[in-house]
Order: sequence, then C-alpha cells, then structure tokens
Amino acid sequence: MDLIAKLMKPRTDGDLIVGLAANQLTAMLFKSGKFVEQLVIPESSPANCLAPMKEMLENHGCSKPAVSLVLSEERYQQTQIDKPTVPASEVAAALVWSVKDLINIPADNIQLDYYDMPKVGGSDRVTVVAAEKKWLKEWVSFFEVDLKGSVNGIQIEELSILNLLNDEAVPVLMLWQKPEQELQILVVFQKKLYLSRGLRGTAGLSRLAAEMMVDLVDNVSLEIQRAIDYFESNLRQPPVRKVMLAIGGANQHIVRERIGSNLGVDVQFFSHAGAIEMQAPTASNLLPLIGILFDQGDVKEEGQK
Repeated sequence: MDLIAKLMKPRTDGDLIVGLAANQLTAMLFKSGKFVEQLVIPESSPANCLAPMKEMLENHGCSKPAVSLVLSEERYQQTQIDKPTVPASEVAAALVWSVKDLINIPADNIQLDYYDMPKVGGSDRVTVVAAEKKWLKEWVSFFEVDLKGSVNGIQIEELSILNLLNDEAVPVLMLWQKPEQELQILVVFQKKLYLSRGLRGTAGLSRLAAEMMVDLVDNVSLEIQRAIDYFESNLRQPPVRKVMLAIGGANQHIVRERIGSNLGVDVQFFSHAGAIEMQAPTASNLLPLIGILFDQGDVKEEGQK
C-alpha cells in the first residue's frame, strides 16, 4: 500500500531507503544490491538534512538515487470506518470527508490510502491510513529536487516488515520492538497482515535486568495468547505454531525461553537470508527499511488494529 502512487522514473544509480520518525531521519544506502552506509540524523527538517545526505551520496558516487520512504507510526494516523457506497474510483475521495472528524488532520491537508477489512457478519469496512499532505510533499520535493532522486513510493512500517515474511507458508506471530518503544504484535499468514497490536508498558523491556523480566514477559505471553486466540477463533484461521522475535537487549534469550515455555510454541529470533546476502544490518529498528527492498507489490492488510 503506497500513500503516493508509484510512477515511472528515470534510471537510477542506487537505492536510498529513508525512515521518517517524529524527530529523526534514518537512511540506508544500497549500491549494486549491497548495503554501503547508514545515516541517522536527529532532525525532522529537510533543510537540516541536506548537507549530510548529499555528503553520503557523493561519497558513494550516487547522483540519482531511487528513494523509498517509510513512515513511523508517529507520522500517520489510522481509523476504521464503513466503506462508502460509491464506485471504486471514488472511494478515496469519499473517505477524506468520512474521516475528517476522526483524523486529526484538516481535510484539505489529508493524503490517504485505505485497505479493506475482512467481512465479519456482513460488514463492509475499511481501515484508512492518513498523513499530512503538505509535510509529505515537502519531503518528496527534498529528495527529488534537492537530491536529484526519484521517489518510488511511501510505505508504513508494519506493512514494510511484511515483505520480510513473504516466504512463510504457515501463520506467524512476530514480536517486534524498536528501541525504547512498545512491543508490537504482528500476525501474518500468506503474505497478509491479520493483526497489529501494541503492548502498553513494555517500552523498557530491553533495559530490565534478567531477574526483573519474568513478570513482564509473562504478561506479554498472555497478550500473545490473546492475539493467537483471536486469529484462530474469531478469524477462523489455522493454528499459529511459530513466534518470531525481533527485539533488542542483552537478555533476548530470556524472552525467547520464557515465551516458548509459557505458550508451548516454537520461538525463533528473526533473520532474513536476503538481508544477510546484502550485508545489511538487521537491528529491529531497521527492519521496516530493509523490508521495502523486498516489496513484491502484493502484500495486503486483512485484519484489524
């Protein structure tokens, strides 16, 4: 799902993947299918990112990068509503007015996309993803005008991560966490996201001493079981037999062992052969950026937030 449609672009000489968070830009540059440099700028203004971005590109002889943007959850809003009863070509326009009181963005400044939710009890609902149009245009202009790049598309984090799970033939629950943020549960099956849920009170998990982690991990295990029950019973899907961990911290093994013991499922640390082949770092906060390189264009959201 792209917030801005993919367009035909000129020939490029590198892949620049950029994560846009509230007060930070994270960029990963790839040349000839290999990772070459990562750049983190603690600043959200395009003007203040120009010099370091240009320096990185020039150092690697990259004058016309293909750019993909990944928005963190602070940069977009989501809501679920009934799907407007209009022709398919008019749904997006109708949704702008349908969500104007549900999204904290003025109607004339909304850039949105949507996806259909599973039909339960005959309901026809969609989830709308919205971002600030003016803000997006400023960044697109920065990359295409100031850096001479070609913006291929804009993605949100949780959908980008799905591209790293495309090869899974059975239902998988991923437990994902960026540094100092809440754990996120993602339930994926057949290239579709059925469930995405944040777990409050878990932001400090990676900083806890081993002896202090048990109670919190037990609570996390309960939330995982609830997500599995919803997926299997409410959505009537096959059993979840695998849990993947994409978290940081020195005591990851405790999380893995405790969840496995509590739930009786196979718990593995996440890895991706393609990312390893590209020699890319695979810290949990970088997974959405890496995932967009493996976008096959057929990932859809099917569940609910």
